[in-house]
Amino acid sequence: MDQTKCLIPRRSRSFQALSLLGLWLCGSAWGQDRDSKLASDVRELLDGTAKAYGELSAYADAGHLSTRVLVRGEAQPVESDVPIRFERPNRLALSVDGVTVVCDGKQLRTDRAALKKYRTEPAPAQLSLGLLGGGALGAVLTGGAAEHPAGLVLRFLLNEKAADRLLEGVTAGRVESEVRFEGVDQPLTALTLERGDRPGLKLGIDPASHLVRAVDLLVDSGRLGEKAPPGVPVAEWSMRWRSGPISTVAPEITVFSTAPPAGYTAVASAQAAAPLKNAEASPLVGKPAPDFRFDLLVGKATKPVARQDLVGKVIVLGFWATWCGPCKLELPEIQALTERLSKQHAGQVQVIAVSQDRAPDDGSPVRGLVESTLAELKVKLGEGPVGQVALDPDQVTGDAFAVTGLPTIVILDQKGVVQAVHVGYQEGVGETLFEQIETLLVGKSLVEPAPSKPGQGH
Repeated sequence: MDQTKCLIPRRSRSFQALSLLGLWLCGSAWGQDRDSKLASDVRELLDGTAKAYGELSAYADAGHLSTRVLVRGEAQPVESDVPIRFERPNRLALSVDGVTVVCDGKQLRTDRAALKKYRTEPAPAQLSLGLLGGGALGAVLTGGAAEHPAGLVLRFLLNEKAADRLLEGVTAGRVESEVRFEGVDQPLTALTLERGDRPGLKLGIDPASHLVRAVDLLVDSGRLGEKAPPGVPVAEWSMRWRSGPISTVAPEITVFSTAPPAGYTAVASAQAAAPLKNAEASPLVGKPAPDFRFDLLVGKATKPVARQDLVGKVIVLGFWATWCGPCKLELPEIQALTERLSKQHAGQVQVIAVSQDRAPDDGSPVRGLVESTLAELKVKLGEGPVGQVALDPDQVTGDAFAVTGLPTIVILDQKGVVQAVHVGYQEGVGETLFEQIETLLVGKSLVEPAPSKPGQGH
């Protein structure tokens, strides 16, 4: 199982430890404002790197990611290839963590290997991370504060303020010449970035081409125990990415073929009203919500709530957990969404953050864990007329909605029909949800009607 995903399965405690990118690296909204006194050579090096990528008409690498976690004395290594093929303005072939995106300039295809499903849509005139970042791919590449190295390279290629993004939260940096990186056949210019509470970054940049050849995550082993899930001893963790051979010659056109893989089935494209795309077509969309229940936090008490108690309003259920890094990125946006809804649509909408945390191994109440995490994030969902927090420690509601990854957002209309299911974090999710909620409030559906069959009425 690949621990680089920010789309984190709920159940396996050992996987939670293995998924430190989601737990810590994809992290929370930690970090500090960039030090204005950051050495000028740091910014100069990054600006030069961004300029080098921006001037390329084509790019290809054979990137490889290596991760190693030591849990309970057992090493759990994961090796994965991350090939990137790119040609301006809108051709791309990228495969990472079981998600493949191919764009031939006219059509864009997204595959999920685990599901053997694919989706196609018209190609944009110019590629952007905002367009590519929906659902599973966004969760993998840009779902956290320490984005996947492939996402970092893609950001450089797409000219999306890569230097600025990389320097967010950086507290110190230094540049060194002639540094050897394991697995690279030449000395590189090393850029080391310290990032406060998050792991540092060490980039290896080719002094001739100014392209990134290596990325190492710098982890403080003394803090691993603090950040691991309860009861899971993590003694060591490391991650490194190497570009492999790089080519700046346009790849063969066949590399960008959007023909679907053999044995894969097509799924419907995401709803037209939603800039944030569903990770995959959920079988629940368009159907009445399943029976569910959870405990709503009301002051110092709890109140049992079931499906029938919520009919009559647009309901947004946000499934999350305290150990899920991308969830911690999403929650402040959900907080802002509830404040906006409270001013414009109070009484018509309810947004409920449904914790999927189980009780800690030490026997302490799960409520304390949830409340302390929200306090740390300065999220106060339960204090307004729209936002609320619920506990689902037995994951009855999560199972009812077939939640397999976090964060997951489910939207129900006033009649209790599932209108949308979004999996994975994407920056700007609050704006997308607001637009979808307003669509439902005026009586329109987010679900595309099924096409009529031959012989049916018009």
